Amino acid sequence: MANDAPLYSKTSDLPIFRTSDGLPIFGDPANCGCCGGGGGPEFDSACANCAANTTPLQVEIVLSGITACTFCQWGGWGGNFYWKPTTAPNGTFTLARDPVSPCLFTAETTWGCNRYAADDSDCSGASTAETGVVHIELERVSATTWQLWVWAEWPDFPPMGIGVFTASKTVGCDAEWTATNGYPDSGACTTSPPQGTIAFYGGSASVRPV
Repeated sequence: MANDAPLYSKTSDLPIFRTSDGLPIFGDPANCGCCGGGGGPEFDSACANCAANTTPLQVEIVLSGITACTFCQWGGWGGNFYWKPTTAPNGTFTLARDPVSPCLFTAETTWGCNRYAADDSDCSGASTAETGVVHIELERVSATTWQLWVWAEWPDFPPMGIGVFTASKTVGCDAEWTATNGYPDSGACTTSPPQGTIAFYGGSASVRPV
């Protein structure tokens, strides 16, 4: 087992503290805290290079500039209606480390849409101002690679997902980083049936371990 020591950020040279109690985090400084202290397993084969036992315990993500597509979308398999997204999940979110899958960080927020009758194919009716759930998931998929997914539950049919934001980044586990949306512009919008629909485009994400 590696010798534990107080961990210092490689980006700021400052010690890393737990947000829960303000105490310094210990681990193997040669490997971002992996395979040392911190309360996790010494090695988790599901996460490369002991990533399951690394810091941080929480991650702060700032989503900004995400824009709703302007199409009038047919409800498809979820029912005979039309809908249009109205609000995107921009803002600051704290993602908690999943207790079962310690390489995964999650949070939830909401998005907004208007729902229209089956014969209102141009979405010209009155606003209904409905909201749905947005899932934010950040996963450390290897020792130095992070994958960020943001997806929304499709109106009244949760098993279908709506793409909001996707990005990957190769960076150390204690580094702050930014990424642009994998759905970069309005060309990512689609009016195909809702399975695999992209209803948002553009924007950026700023990620910071806390």
